[in-house]
Amino acid sequence: MFAGQVPYRDFFMEYPPGALAVFLPPEIFGNAHYNAAFKTLMALCGAATIVLVALVLAELGASQRRIWVGVGLLAVSPVALGPISLNTYDAWPALLTVLALWLLLRGSELPAFAVLGLAVSAKVYPLVLVPLAAWFVWRQAGMRRVVAALGVLILVVVAAVAPIAAYAPHGVYESFHAQATRGLQIESLGASVLLV
Repeated sequence: MFAGQVPYRDFFMEYPPGALAVFLPPEIFGNAHYNAAFKTLMALCGAATIVLVALVLAELGASQRRIWVGVGLLAVSPVALGPISLNTYDAWPALLTVLALWLLLRGSELPAFAVLGLAVSAKVYPLVLVPLAAWFVWRQAGMRRVVAALGVLILVVVAAVAPIAAYAPHGVYESFHAQATRGLQIESLGASVLLV
């Protein structure tokens, strides 16, 4: 991209368009420092996710001990994953997903679904939370609010994906398809269960 090629059109990009939000900013530090800047950005996303997990647990009424245990386990998880935890952009959709959960628990359904839409535009997996989040909103605020929330989610996904899909529809389709159909990665829970 930094050489002027257009993702999804000029070269295959495995990741959905929402990933560009974390792939592009580290370039301001130049090619020589890109990797360090990217890893720093992922570490910041991870730290913010830890804070949000504590807020989610507090919102759920967890005891202080449970909050500390949950946050502690999350904080040491990069040690178990090794260098891959900072070499991939997975901290970005994870941060967005946990932020959406926290907003949902706080009763901010529309912002929660907007953030969930950003998460889906970055990686496909947050899509599995949409039915559960819709059910939660339906129980809290009724069907009209669910329809509004789903509308917000769709608008955000379209806003994130449509500009790129307009010039490279097949490439964008292939990136989402690759994310949705690829096998288990070694750091996934499913792979861990199979390894055990």
